[in-house]
Amino acid sequence: ESAAVTEFRATVGDRVIQAEVKEKFAAREEFDKAVNTGQNAYLAEQTRADIFKISVGNLPSNQVVKVSLVYVSTLDSIGPDTFKFVLPTAIAPRYELTSEHNTEGVLENLQNIIREGVQIQINATAASSFINITSPTHEIMVSGELRTGECNILVVESDPLRRDVVVLLRNQVDYKPKLYMQKSDDYSNTAMMLSFVPYIKPEISFKSEFIFIVDRSGSMQGQKMEQTRKALKKILSALPEGSLFNVIGFGSNFAPLFGESRSQANTDSISIAYEYALSMNSDMGGTEILAPLKHVLESRNIEGFDRQLIVMTDGQVSNTNYILKYVQKFRSYARVFSLGIGAHVSRLLIHGLARSGRGTAEFVDGDSDEAIFDAVERQMEVALTPALDDLEIKWGGTYSYNIQQAPFVPPPLLLNKRFFMYFFLEDENLPEAVKIFAKNYLTNTTVEYIVKQNRGAVLLPGSITPNIIHKMAARLLIRDLEEGGSSLSLNQIETDEYQMQKLVTEEIVRIGLKYQIVSSQTSFVAVDNSDWYEAFEKVELGSDDYSTLGISTVSGLGDDYPISFMGSSGFDDNYSGFSNYDDNYSVSSSYDDNYSVSSSFDDNYSGSSSYDDGKTGFSPVSPPSLKVFFSSPPSTTASTFAHLAIPTSSPKPSLARNESHLDKDLFQSNGAIRYSLISASFLFFNSICFMVCLL
Repeated sequence: ESAAVTEFRATVGDRVIQAEVKEKFAAREEFDKAVNTGQNAYLAEQTRADIFKISVGNLPSNQVVKVSLVYVSTLDSIGPDTFKFVLPTAIAPRYELTSEHNTEGVLENLQNIIREGVQIQINATAASSFINITSPTHEIMVSGELRTGECNILVVESDPLRRDVVVLLRNQVDYKPKLYMQKSDDYSNTAMMLSFVPYIKPEISFKSEFIFIVDRSGSMQGQKMEQTRKALKKILSALPEGSLFNVIGFGSNFAPLFGESRSQANTDSISIAYEYALSMNSDMGGTEILAPLKHVLESRNIEGFDRQLIVMTDGQVSNTNYILKYVQKFRSYARVFSLGIGAHVSRLLIHGLARSGRGTAEFVDGDSDEAIFDAVERQMEVALTPALDDLEIKWGGTYSYNIQQAPFVPPPLLLNKRFFMYFFLEDENLPEAVKIFAKNYLTNTTVEYIVKQNRGAVLLPGSITPNIIHKMAARLLIRDLEEGGSSLSLNQIETDEYQMQKLVTEEIVRIGLKYQIVSSQTSFVAVDNSDWYEAFEKVELGSDDYSTLGISTVSGLGDDYPISFMGSSGFDDNYSGFSNYDDNYSVSSSYDDNYSVSSSFDDNYSGSSSYDDGKTGFSPVSPPSLKVFFSSPPSTTASTFAHLAIPTSSPKPSLARNESHLDKDLFQSNGAIRYSLISASFLFFNSICFMVCLL
């Protein structure tokens, strides 16, 4: 959800069609106009903060189209010295408060496709040596020398897409704050990134009230509920004596274990909570998490006790932005921690809850009890240690600097958690030193950090995304605007809700256009303006003349005119399927009877997403980088890529039609083919940097 989509392009034969970011309605209008006139066109849109959709119109006959998306983002840190790369591949439905959409069978169809397996290779390079590289979710093979900081990681399982791929890379921790600066010929300002791991002495000497909000909705059935039981029991065993606590189970409604009161943590109350944990089932309906959050956050705090909320859920909700904006309003009343459960967890919600609530997010990565206990222990270690808050950043020198920062409200400094902030400096004079001050309210002291030596951002040779720090800073400015944490929202520039939303939208558009990144209000659009194409024509075909699942040719037409498309799979906001749904059009594995994904690959197009020579990655800092490759093993299929076979009855491109199954609007746009993509994973951090291209 913090990823910046920085580049989008399509390659058709020897033509490269480069996309440009435009306001989203203007981009959609340009795409539709191009499609209606028979031109080859592409559109990349953000449907949620963690989901991107690509629409492809008017593919040429007998051509392979390669679509590339580039993302950059910070990585999660696990403790002070370990960084987590996540390749999200698992897909799950999002609970709708009211929904007319029928997603029955979609997940089953997805699973049928991905059973054949995909090879995933990660090339890792670090400025310092790796201590170890492991995966809690998959079996991996690591080759190369850890001490040299250059390793290859191969996910060797036959079914690597059964859950998100998580790789942990551990190297030496550096507690010294660093400020990286990047000037650009494209922009008049200087972008900066501040990064460090704060050293905080663990202390368990303050009183806390712990409220555990536990997801007992239907989506938590099976292994997820078993993991939740174990996690809750582990947390209960770690409660300091004398602290207050309550457990609230929720689904379509919610029910506190101890009613409206809080119980003191002692032998009797912990025993009651243990019994509750053992008896929990996924029997409370839908995932309506907002009601219990409101119940807790709007209740009066108990004097002398710091309130800590720990939310345990798979996060399968549809109203994520509304939830995060709500929690943002109460950030000064409680700290919110989140524990993501299950293979299909919504990382957007889990990270967002912690970010909005000044806490930390943890995930149960893997099936082992060790994975559960490690996540819980890290969570409780931070919850039981006072945060360093109310950060103040002072810029050295005699200049009065014009600086814009993201996030607008600095996050607290937390035990063993890497701290990031981004800045835009409009002045030509750069600061010689930066001081960071933070308060420890438990000891009533102020902690000072000093950045004495600044570093320039270094790009790896062959990088295809320049101005990375600019784009990451811009993405976080937009995230603040989208989640209600910007200066416009928090300073109440406009009290009228409509006018405020208008200001926010205009600012998102301004930033997105300036820095050419996708957002909720901006999209990538590309139109092939060359004269290669001929206008598409409608062709009436019989009911037998359409493609079928699992083959790459069309019944009755042979293999003379298939149109092939290589792309990544994905899902749209309201649908839980795979590679499906743009408006009313379904293509590939949602399985319309007339259009389906072929399970075979041409010999020359094996589905590999390896990069063009010389374009292998980037690093804005001391350069470690990771490159991720997908490929289909010989004689197998790869669900990450698909060929879309479209029948034609003449040398001119066209689409088959079956009146009983296809929406007629599909043909009124002269044969637009819509195809959806989901973001892969994302990509850069202080000392480790990723690039993923989806081909």
